[in-house]
Amino acid sequence: MALTSGKYQGSDELTETPREKKLKKRKYPRPRVLVQKASKILAVESSKRNELEKASERIKKHLQEFPNLDLEEGRNQRERYLEWILASLEQGQLSVNKDDIEYKTAVSSVAAGGQHQQKTRSSIRALHKPSKIAVRNEEERSLEQNREAAYENLIARLTEHFALWQTLLRNSPGISLSEIKSRGINIFRELGLENE
Repeated sequence: MALTSGKYQGSDELTETPREKKLKKRKYPRPRVLVQKASKILAVESSKRNELEKASERIKKHLQEFPNLDLEEGRNQRERYLEWILASLEQGQLSVNKDDIEYKTAVSSVAAGGQHQQKTRSSIRALHKPSKIAVRNEEERSLEQNREAAYENLIARLTEHFALWQTLLRNSPGISLSEIKSRGINIFRELGLENE
């Protein structure tokens, strides 16, 4: 018999597997199911943090195009924007007023063509005034068709932007719709969405 680390080891004893040794060392070994569940929870939390960071960065980038909040024009623009966001969040879906959309026509940008170059004003630009989101459409020859396509593209862009706010509200701990209402325009500074 050999002396190994203060214990006698007989030839008749079975050797333990590395996993059994590891479990024996722990006072209260955790089953693998609990470890897997904990890692899934961590992955979900990490995913929520990533979504939150991406949403707030995109909103911040959009708001940097607005006038400065210290100026009257900037405060008015932010108040209109905030009213639109709050109305949409309260309804749980995108809220768009037809009066908030401004259409402007222009000659389509055609590079070549000579005599056959388009001279009609069939290109249209649709601007959502509260959010300052604009789209331009000039694919069709008809002004009405371009107007309808521009409206659809604008609604798609507004829906995408509104989804960022929904993500921000859903994944921000301690931020609720009522708090956004009560803080009003200061929410931009508090959430770090105000341009530097």
